[in-house]
Amino acid sequence: MEFREEVLAVWRQAYEENPGLESFKSRKKALLWGVMGLFALQKLVALFILGGTGSTAALISGLFGAVVGLAIPGIFVLAVWRGNWRFSLAFLLPAAYLLFDVLGNGLPALTSGDSYYPVFYLILGLEAFLALYLIGATLWLSVPQRNRELGDAMNRVNEYLIHRSKEIAAQTPRR
Repeated sequence: MEFREEVLAVWRQAYEENPGLESFKSRKKALLWGVMGLFALQKLVALFILGGTGSTAALISGLFGAVVGLAIPGIFVLAVWRGNWRFSLAFLLPAAYLLFDVLGNGLPALTSGDSYYPVFYLILGLEAFLALYLIGATLWLSVPQRNRELGDAMNRVNEYLIHRSKEIAAQTPRR
C-alpha cells in the first residue's frame, strides 16, 4: 500500500472511531486559515498603506518583508494545527500583544481628541478584530470538552502518521 493510501485509510478509521472528527478537522483548518489570512491582511495593510508609494525595488522588498513577517504567526498556526488542544493556548500570546497595543497605544490616541487619518482606525480595528479572533479560536479549541477530545484524537492520528512516514523514510534506500 502506498503511503498516501495508508494515510487515507488511517483517517477513515479515525473518522469512524471518532464521530465528528471529520467536521472538526475541516472547521479547525478553516479557522487556522482565517488566522493566517488576518495576519496577512495586517501585513498588507502595513505595507501598502503605511509604506506609501515607492520604487519597484521598495515594493518587492516590502513584500518580501511581509512574507517573512508571516513566519512567526505561521509557527503558531502550525503548532496549533499539529498539536493537541493545549497548543491552542499559544494563540493567547499574540492576542495579548495585540490587545496591549490597542489598549496601550490606540485607546489613548482615541481619547486624546486629536483627529487621525482613516487608516489609523482601519489598523486599530484590524488589530482588535485579530486579537478577538485569536481569543475566540482559543476558546473554541480548548473550552468545549468535545473539541478537546477531537483535538486529542486528531493529534494522535497526526503523531502516528509522522512516526509512520519516518519509518518509511528510514527503510527507503538513499540514492
